[in-house]
Amino acid sequence: MSKKQTTSKNPPIGVKLISIWWYISAFFTALFGLIIMVVGSVGGSYLGDLIGAWAKLIAGLAVVGGIILIALGIVYLFIAINVWKGKSWARMVTLVFSAFAVVTSIFSLPVGIVGLAINGLIIWYLWYNKEGKGYFS
Repeated sequence: MSKKQTTSKNPPIGVKLISIWWYISAFFTALFGLIIMVVGSVGGSYLGDLIGAWAKLIAGLAVVGGIILIALGIVYLFIAINVWKGKSWARMVTLVFSAFAVVTSIFSLPVGIVGLAINGLIIWYLWYNKEGKGYFS
């Protein structure tokens, strides 16, 4: 009988920070989705007398949008866990999402400068830094 051995890797500080960034993103994305669902539903019911059928459409879209954001928050949580564990697919997903965020940040300059800087650092760390790149199996 052979036991399956698991090696626990202690992630470098950069990987920990990226994982924490994903955890924070997951929390706020899901929270925003929940807020949109509640506000859209309540607002739609209050506006029902004023705008009729449009209120139902607005409330329905808010619920759908909220569900999508909550699901995205769950995906972010899954990515955060697996970045911490050093899964190579999580590194690639992070690189793709960060590249997309860099592009969208460029289009929202000067406000997007913070997102541009953070995601640019994430790409540099996971793509070029030996410690960050080497942690992922």
